[in-house]
Amino acid sequence: EASSEEDFSGKVGQSTVLRIKGLGSKRVGLIGLGQSPSNIALFKGFGEAVVAAAKSAQASNVAIVLASSEGLSSESKLSTAYAIASGIDFMLYNCLMC
Repeated sequence: EASSEEDFSGKVGQSTVLRIKGLGSKRVGLIGLGQSPSNIALFKGFGEAVVAAAKSAQASNVAIVLASSEGLSSESKLSTAYAIASGIDFMLYNCLMC
């Protein structure tokens, strides 16, 4: 519901930040991956986008939750997690080098 109020459809690269009362966190960021992402490069880019959004928001803590992992094999879930972590690691390294 909140995502529709912000015109967030989950397209690749689309992002928005929501403030949701009673959730326990100050902000929730949504980053789009498209309808059914299967390209590992998309997940690496997602990890990079998470770091960029966290840096922009001056966040001290970040949690990642994927909307759905149904239909993914255990191997695919591991590959996805690895790709996201690679994107995060890449961006953190580049931010330190700035």
